[in-house]
Amino acid sequence: MKYISTVLFALCLGWTWKIIHTEPKVAFQVHSTLQSKLADIIEKSIIELKPDSDNFKILNIWTENVSPSQIKAHFTYRFDEVDSTGELVETIIDGSALISKEESIASDNEHWIISSVKTNTGSLNFREGIVINPFAKETPVINKPEVEATTPPPATIEAATESENEKPKEENQH
Repeated sequence: MKYISTVLFALCLGWTWKIIHTEPKVAFQVHSTLQSKLADIIEKSIIELKPDSDNFKILNIWTENVSPSQIKAHFTYRFDEVDSTGELVETIIDGSALISKEESIASDNEHWIISSVKTNTGSLNFREGIVINPFAKETPVINKPEVEATTPPPATIEAATESENEKPKEENQH
């Protein structure tokens, strides 16, 4: 029994060592670059589609591996705009994008293409409340601003990659 537990412990130790030291399917640098470029594309799209918007901010953006050649990016962003009644409205939109790797033969850079963008929800937060009088005969009309879920044309993102021979050098700081 003592030998079985020792062998089992050694197998578990070897298995966890392998998991920790396995190279990721897509390098961290690629994820970081894609997140940065996607944030820029979203901001430029909002500026182009809603030129009167203000205070644009990416609230969060993160990516996950779908396969070695596909990444799914999740994002949430916000911006302020004036609605048809002249009230300042904060719009918050979250969604996801599927980014696929394009195979290129003679290139030092990987090419990633945004193949689809889907916005899941949009919420509107009014800066000033709308007064509703329960005893009034007329109900206030609220013009619902149109929140379009547009899919931008496919964009190409170049992500720098390290060659297999070049590893980042760690500097010892004392």
